[in-house]
Amino acid sequence: MLTVSGCVEENNNNNNNNPPATGDNPIAYINTSMGNIKLELYQDLVPNTVENFIKYANSNFYDGLVIHRIIPGRLIQGGGYYPNGTYKPPIYAPIDLETNPEARHIDGAIGIGPSVYDTNLTCQFYICDGAQPSLDDNYPVFGVVIDGKDVVRAIGSVAVGKKYDLMNWPVEDIIIESVEIVQPKK
Repeated sequence: MLTVSGCVEENNNNNNNNPPATGDNPIAYINTSMGNIKLELYQDLVPNTVENFIKYANSNFYDGLVIHRIIPGRLIQGGGYYPNGTYKPPIYAPIDLETNPEARHIDGAIGIGPSVYDTNLTCQFYICDGAQPSLDDNYPVFGVVIDGKDVVRAIGSVAVGKKYDLMNWPVEDIIIESVEIVQPKK
């Protein structure tokens, strides 16, 4: 299973090798019980991966699920489990691995990762907490945090343990309340 977590600076000055925000890409708001995270989605670089995430978000798939995996200094991961540990299976077909040399696993990158049940890329996502170059070209990066770095860092620092037969599960539930998508104005 994939493990990454993090954020970038809370402005559009990007000194981490991924392209700066242009205003031409969709924005995602991941609203959690610990605060909100704003991301630019790289529709211009990895359109199929972004459309997959938007499809899940617009179907309210993530609402009420938890951040179920935290590796301090590496990742926060969500999109696959309810607070009681029940796995929520994907509702859409898996996507093909789509990478772009301009979308790397920098601090704050968001990517789609496999579940513990299979290696398909579907609904589970992770946010890098520090650069994770070993994941480049192995998992699709489809955006970057542009606001909410403090929230990602706070989530990444909570106590974790083994719960529901999964390691690195937060001791206290962190609920994904909603994921909202805002399309750019044309």
